[in-house]
Amino acid sequence: MLLQIGFVCGYTTGPHKLYTHEETDTIIALPPSRPGELARPIHIVAIRKQLIDRGLVDDDEFDRLLEKAQHVTAQEQEQHALAPLSPAHP
Repeated sequence: MLLQIGFVCGYTTGPHKLYTHEETDTIIALPPSRPGELARPIHIVAIRKQLIDRGLVDDDEFDRLLEKAQHVTAQEQEQHALAPLSPAHP
């Protein structure tokens, strides 16, 4: 979702991902997560506030982006569940 509105993803010296939006000098650090996993609700609330306060999105745009991210995540999780196990993982 953050990448769709111009953030660039990098890493800190630890396991966190660091998302930066250079034009607005906005930085968002998120703890590690599994592929296809949404951020925790407390992080979503904080991200929403930062994005709206910085004028990057309004309430409706954030809700639309979040809904789209949730839909994509659900599809990824479904595909992963249906994928056959690799020979390395019997």
